[in-house]
Amino acid sequence: PVFVATAAAIAATAAARQSGAVLWPLYLRDGFEWGAAQFAGALLAENLASIGALFFLPRVAQHYGAAAVAVGGLASAAACAALAFRLRSPPMHVACMVCLLSGLSLLDAHLRALGALSAPPSLQGRAFAYLGVLSSLGTAVGSLATHLYAAHATAALLPAAVALASSALLLLP
Repeated sequence: PVFVATAAAIAATAAARQSGAVLWPLYLRDGFEWGAAQFAGALLAENLASIGALFFLPRVAQHYGAAAVAVGGLASAAACAALAFRLRSPPMHVACMVCLLSGLSLLDAHLRALGALSAPPSLQGRAFAYLGVLSSLGTAVGSLATHLYAAHATAALLPAAVALASSALLLLP
């Protein structure tokens, strides 16, 4: 049961991250009239935040416990998703999106480790590989959902839909 729940959470996390990563540049372009240079800076900030979060993940998990890190990461990512598109200040919006996307990267790595460790020792390598495949499938589902959304949505619905979809996907498992 723990492995199945973790696997579902990994797929949902990957789908939410992919949806956010694809739709975020569109929102920055339409909402703030940003170009490629500004988006590249925001993406650099997200990548650096992800690296920092992953660097400190083992220490934080050891100090607070694996479950607390998973729940805390999930809650902070959902809160950032809900806030990001309500804020009209570009720096605050970018800070929330950086928190959301780097938090999802952290959750993916953390949940893969938890899922692999929940399997019997002789199957942990196979479990880790299986969870990687599920993450890739979640990314594909996120891309498909984003494509379907973009084909049928209006620009006015974009911010609310991204926040709602990200929050819903995160809370699914």
